[in-house]
Amino acid sequence: MTCLLAIETKDEIHYAGDRRAMSNHNIRICSESKWMSHRNWRIGGCGSAKSFTVMLTDTRWQSILGIPGEETEAQVYAFVRCLRDLIEADGWVPEKKDGYPVSFISGFLVVGPPGVFMVCDNFEVCRMAPGTLAVLGSGTDLATGAWHAAEQLGEKHPLVRKMTTKEKLQLALEAAAAHNVTCGPPFDFGVVEARKSRR
Repeated sequence: MTCLLAIETKDEIHYAGDRRAMSNHNIRICSESKWMSHRNWRIGGCGSAKSFTVMLTDTRWQSILGIPGEETEAQVYAFVRCLRDLIEADGWVPEKKDGYPVSFISGFLVVGPPGVFMVCDNFEVCRMAPGTLAVLGSGTDLATGAWHAAEQLGEKHPLVRKMTTKEKLQLALEAAAAHNVTCGPPFDFGVVEARKSRR
């Protein structure tokens, strides 16, 4: 498991995540980021490694996510449909229950010039509004609480007001890691440019 965060602020999208992985009771640190880079897109995976395994072994999805300057929201939905089909063709079908709430504990975040998109484990997509923190994975409540506390304190406290978005994301990841063994350092951070035409 891991904890992934992303937020669109002004003309940038900041994203972050940890590198901890857990299988049964064994915890290890991944040598690479949980964020995969493709053109101007960043795809963060959380929970089951099935999605990333299929993405690495079957690259048909790569042609869907547009080249720099031609990225669209529709490409995200087409990418998710393609990934779902590739995974189902590989023999895994996510459990579907009537009335079962959408879970964003596992799944992935898609970050690119059109915005931030959360994809839950049954491939439902939620587009995040600019300025709204997307949190996926372990310790989501703690990470969200730490982020909002920094945002609220920033209006009153001069030291918190000076915190950068990266520093707030790190604070949120540290809060998630403090009380959840499935999330922990090292942490990865990055920035992609948001599509200015959306403003």
